[in-house]
Amino acid sequence: NESGFVRAYVGSPDFFDRDHQGQVDGVQAPRSTGSILKPFLYALSMDDGLITSRTKLLDVPTQYGAFAPANADESYGGLVPVPEALTQSLNVPAVRLLNAYGIRSFYSFLQHAGMKTLFRSPSQYGLPLVLGGSEATLLDLAVLYRGLANGGRFSGVRLLSEDPQGPVQHLISPGAAWLTLDILRRVNRPGVRHYWHMFEGERPVAWKTGTSYGRRDAWAVGVTPDWTVAVWCGNFDGSGNATLGGAETAGPLLFEIMRILPRLSSRAWFARPWTGLRKV
Repeated sequence: NESGFVRAYVGSPDFFDRDHQGQVDGVQAPRSTGSILKPFLYALSMDDGLITSRTKLLDVPTQYGAFAPANADESYGGLVPVPEALTQSLNVPAVRLLNAYGIRSFYSFLQHAGMKTLFRSPSQYGLPLVLGGSEATLLDLAVLYRGLANGGRFSGVRLLSEDPQGPVQHLISPGAAWLTLDILRRVNRPGVRHYWHMFEGERPVAWKTGTSYGRRDAWAVGVTPDWTVAVWCGNFDGSGNATLGGAETAGPLLFEIMRILPRLSSRAWFARPWTGLRKV
């Protein structure tokens, strides 16, 4: 996270496997984002004064013209605290929040933070922008989550040692970034890793998943103070698979990678910012 150097990059399982499109670079292929962009909307909404980490959001049937967002399980929770809405990746509160924050403002943030795949106008994406209505590359998502891990400071990454890192943009306050990361470390881990705190050597990870419409894309991105790891799973021909899911497919791989990464510092978790936060 500190240097911005990409230490590992796997674009396909086997470059020479022509039967499975091995020469397609999955890291730079634009794919539907699913729910992977939601944490940034929540952080920006905290900075805008719309919510705090204790706010309760409405999760009720909602209609915007012809668009009626629905949660994955097609149920509603009524009044839902912000941490629950984000960790459970509820769609209705996220859409309502985007409507309050502003599509154009969120779109502008994504562009400035490093998302290069937005080729439509904000109005053409509309409120589904936060539910997978846009495209992103795995590399760009790694850039976005690294910015969150760096306290809201966003800059490009370097594939080669001679690559310039580029300018740093302060787009989210350190306080909102820290609060969002604190929520994301509560997301339940897959399988036996649900009990991660009982395993020696495990560390806290702030992570988020995403699954696109039709189960064509499964995302999982996680950060620690030292590392950002981004995973995409899917078929290069764009076909869906009923077993694909961010938590079920990409999540286990994310934590396998996190488990073997070295610790670069003594920090187990992100330090709370000294300024910008107060109890209210």
